[in-house]
Amino acid sequence: MLSFKRIFLLLSVLLPTAYLAAAELPAYLSQMIASSCVSADFSYVAEGQTKVSGEGRITVQDSCYVLDLNLMQVYCDGSRRWTVDPAGKEVCIEKAPGSVKGAIAGYGIESFHKLSTGGLKTTVTSGGGTRIRLDVPALKEGSKQPISLFRFDTSSLDGSWIITDLTE
Repeated sequence: MLSFKRIFLLLSVLLPTAYLAAAELPAYLSQMIASSCVSADFSYVAEGQTKVSGEGRITVQDSCYVLDLNLMQVYCDGSRRWTVDPAGKEVCIEKAPGSVKGAIAGYGIESFHKLSTGGLKTTVTSGGGTRIRLDVPALKEGSKQPISLFRFDTSSLDGSWIITDLTE
């Protein structure tokens, strides 16, 4: 069974890259992310032994991203990734995956469609048979943002938070 945490981690890799199996972004998306800050609201459904669905928001710029799944957030500045669980008051800091290809090994693309709105729809299947459908109605381009937007500031957290830094 694919747990919520595993689905969450998978989404944190899949959404920023958008194009999964080839481990390369389509030209239009690659150019958009390289030249601007792209944001999108999305919905997902993961079906395997259990069904998990939800909504979120992603902001991507170059190799940086912020993923908000309401219950958890992921911040990535290209070299480090902060996985934040506000309800559990936990933050895990780790090195960002070296490559998209390595991070998505074992997952295959079933479909990928660019929508007339500029959004996309894709379905991915894990080696274990879990299917994940992502619906991104539209992509919004904006001006480049400072790198600080893609970093989570742990210095402002009080002593009740658990911070696990795996980069040291």
